[in-house]
Amino acid sequence: MLTVALSEVGAIDRDRGRISPRVLEYLSSVGVIPHSERAPYWGGAFLAWCAIKSGMVPPVGAGDPAAWERWSDPIAEPIPGCVVVLVGSKPGAAHVGVVVRRHAGRVYVVGGDHGGAVNIQRCEDARIWQVRRPPNIVAQSQPSPQTVDVRVTVDRADGASPVYSQQPFALLAPDDVSGLRASVVAAIAAAAEARPSDERMVAHLAELAAIATAATTREGVESARQQALALIAHP
Repeated sequence: MLTVALSEVGAIDRDRGRISPRVLEYLSSVGVIPHSERAPYWGGAFLAWCAIKSGMVPPVGAGDPAAWERWSDPIAEPIPGCVVVLVGSKPGAAHVGVVVRRHAGRVYVVGGDHGGAVNIQRCEDARIWQVRRPPNIVAQSQPSPQTVDVRVTVDRADGASPVYSQQPFALLAPDDVSGLRASVVAAIAAAAEARPSDERMVAHLAELAAIATAATTREGVESARQQALALIAHP
């Protein structure tokens, strides 16, 4: 399910002023046929589509994030590949996605309808409402990350020169290709999020994330990983 979700990163909900064919496909998996040119919330539909593509049966009413609160088995801690139900500004389910990784009190979630697209979102642990384990996911601990320091730009509200600080950029290196792909894409996304004012850097990192997502071999993912490290070390 995680591999399927990651393969869709970059899909958007608009195409020439209308709902994109891909999002219409997601919505059709939960029986929703939009009657306007604006897509309704489709995060739950995206997850249902991923579940079906992975040979699983999504919950009844899967288009609603609350439906995933009762799906499969609950677990105490989020692990890669599990489903998380997230809260918004009000109590109760607001969004759903698949965990890519967890690091430093944050969970990285791939999901649909994140700003009108399928992408990876970094969330605080406090936003986790429910954690559900798909039938084919076995609980396991995450391997120790490799870390390098990256320079993070913090824009000053008064317009003065930016302040630079150091934060760790973690790259997990599990043995399987899908796990490596997931962790590399999440780490690259986190690095891009940490440098929002550096448009050139963000664009390059986005290209590398796309390359890693499309890679089918460990060597291909590793190449994107090394390029990301080199780019961050020598911007």
